[in-house]
Amino acid sequence: MNEIKIDDHIDAHERLALLAIEATDRQDPDVLEEIVDKADNVALLLQLAIAHAEDRALRGEAPGPSAD
Repeated sequence: MNEIKIDDHIDAHERLALLAIEATDRQDPDVLEEIVDKADNVALLLQLAIAHAEDRALRGEAPGPSAD
């Protein structure tokens, strides 16, 4: 797996938040709905990543890329 660049991910989330603010200011419900959907997807992926890391820790596996 490619090296995760945390700053790139944070920048992308900040851009998403700024777009949400702009869509709210314009009162553009279609754009705002799309942004909310993407934010929900990001939240679910983060929850999955955290659960995976916790599961590996409980099994005593070392942190880092897994074989699966």
